Amino acid sequence: MIETTETLLANTENAIANWNLGPAVVDQPGDPYWDKAAQVFGVSLAEAKRRICANCEYYDNTPERLTELETIPLNKFDIYGSQAHRGYCHKLHIICHTTRSCQAWERKDYEIPDDLAPPRDARAMYPNSDMA
Repeated sequence: MIETTETLLANTENAIANWNLGPAVVDQPGDPYWDKAAQVFGVSLAEAKRRICANCEYYDNTPERLTELETIPLNKFDIYGSQAHRGYCHKLHIICHTTRSCQAWERKDYEIPDDLAPPRDARAMYPNSDMA
């Protein structure tokens, strides 16, 4: 069960104050948020901009979670004015958005099922053949 609206808002305020949650406006060119994020992460500006909620280990936008989030009214932190791009952060217990970031970000590892994996290189499969 997801937290109450009030708890989610309080958790979001905490994430902004203590976890560098941002940016407030995601499409603002030259936003100083990303310079600070790069310093916090110890990475380049370009790399900091790649560390977004959408690819974070804690970001949950499964159909089941999105159904649950639809019951939570939009609030001042919803950056798109709709349910679009919402997800749930299991680390900070907030409603987050695909294009935001914070200090809690951790790389999400993806596993590709064998039946969807790209075909193996034939030379690796047949090392003793005369394949060019």
